[in-house]
Amino acid sequence: MIFVHGFPDSANAWRNQIDPLVNAGYRVITLDMRGYGKTSKPIEKEHYHIAMLASDVKAVIDHLNIEKVHVVGHDWGAAVSWTFAGIYPQATKSLTAISVGHPFALLSMSDIKQREMSWYFFLFQLPMAQDLLAADDWKLFNEWTRNHPEWEHWKEAFKEGKDIIPGLNWYRNGLDLETPLKPEDFGLVQAPCLGIWSEHDYYLGEKQMKDSVHFIGENASFEYARINEATHWVQLDKPDEVNELVLRFTAKHR
Repeated sequence: MIFVHGFPDSANAWRNQIDPLVNAGYRVITLDMRGYGKTSKPIEKEHYHIAMLASDVKAVIDHLNIEKVHVVGHDWGAAVSWTFAGIYPQATKSLTAISVGHPFALLSMSDIKQREMSWYFFLFQLPMAQDLLAADDWKLFNEWTRNHPEWEHWKEAFKEGKDIIPGLNWYRNGLDLETPLKPEDFGLVQAPCLGIWSEHDYYLGEKQMKDSVHFIGENASFEYARINEATHWVQLDKPDEVNELVLRFTAKHR
């Protein structure tokens, strides 16, 4: 089972999932994604195309001589996981997507509520976005994350505004009008899928997760679970519930 984190996290975001899933008999792999943690951090946005990020996940499992995995992703890591499952069906046992639905379900921003929630996508395109986020001891960044307690971990990684540029590049590439994302970058997902969304997610609405069902192949399936009283970082806020959902789902597809 491989866990793929999103913005602005690292593999550390999955710390509450490792022991319970190992104890359930899984080999658990967490990784720092490109631009985070101990990875290389190229500064140009062209290094962060979502298919390229999915290929990083594939490279890890190939290096470990693993043929098929249960892939679990959160936030941008969920978008990468959808892409991984679409491009590499032969390597995907199941997909659990947390918070973020299929990229085209999200990027279509099909209702005004999601467009309002996604305002930061456009802020992050600005050349000075990193400076705005870092100003006054990261005041805007803290406000944007609703002062989530995970800040204690993020601030170890983000000393200066330039340190967050690789993470912003995921957004900058995703909305690059010169090289827009295309349906063929993804493909229909041909594996069993579980979508998990949390009640107090201030960035992503429930609809974009539920609409992911339209990007599932005819031989696949889609299940949906909602967790109440949790923020966007649901795997940290409600780890027991997330772990139970993942274990119950993957047990059906081992």
